[in-house]
Amino acid sequence: MALLAIFLVVAGGLTPELAVTRVLNDGKLLPPFGFRDASCGVCTFFITLLDCARAVHKAITSSIWSYQTFSVEEYDHLDSLENGDINWIVPGKLIAFSGPQRERIVLDAESGATTLLAKDYAALIRDINVTCVIRFNEFTAYDRKAFIHAGLRHIDMPFLDGSNPSDEILDKFIRVCERETGAMAVHCNAGLGRTGTSIAAFLMKNYRFSATEAIAWCRICRPGSIVGPQQHSLPSNSPNSILLRDTPTCRKFTVYQRRKKYHAPQAKSACHKQKRT
Repeated sequence: MALLAIFLVVAGGLTPELAVTRVLNDGKLLPPFGFRDASCGVCTFFITLLDCARAVHKAITSSIWSYQTFSVEEYDHLDSLENGDINWIVPGKLIAFSGPQRERIVLDAESGATTLLAKDYAALIRDINVTCVIRFNEFTAYDRKAFIHAGLRHIDMPFLDGSNPSDEILDKFIRVCERETGAMAVHCNAGLGRTGTSIAAFLMKNYRFSATEAIAWCRICRPGSIVGPQQHSLPSNSPNSILLRDTPTCRKFTVYQRRKKYHAPQAKSACHKQKRT
């Protein structure tokens, strides 16, 4: 049902509300069960069918996504673990990815597919015009010099796994995003919780997404984003929140505004990405 509603918004030009009404056959069908986070505990926050339709509509009207320029081939390639587990959230401006480790993890012995090291990520993201890397997890995960030696800025903003960013961290993150002229690559450990929460706040601040729209969009782009109490932190932002303060306006990046065009390899590894947990 979600795909049908999104299709009606994207291809049919319907409003999110009308698209959902059509999908539910004017109330004759029950809405689907809400979309939840990637945690294993009891879910206390659901994203609805309407939230998803509104998120896509907001992304289109904000000029951060377009069906005409979206590359399924690129998405599938970068989304796989052996190719970086990378997803554009704001195409041309913000990508989320899982944090590099000090040693490679074998994903498929037969094909030889492994996870990437920091030096691999540095070469990959530099080629898609990333100029700055933000790390939210521990310093010990990898040596940041791999990115610095590749000519990339690298900024550490650590906070505890599963927790919410402080006002100071959120303020710094949003200001860095607003002032960086190139694209930015953001990660924590899995690139889901801390990463998704911070990027969602950026969407709320600079593109006026509602909290549920921001969460829904992050999950559409990168399934599993924003976990546990982080889901409640975004809607609970007070009128004095950093998200509403007067800060420099972010440069509006349109869809895939990059100097180099992505070219997928002719052959892909036989290894398929496992579901994130």
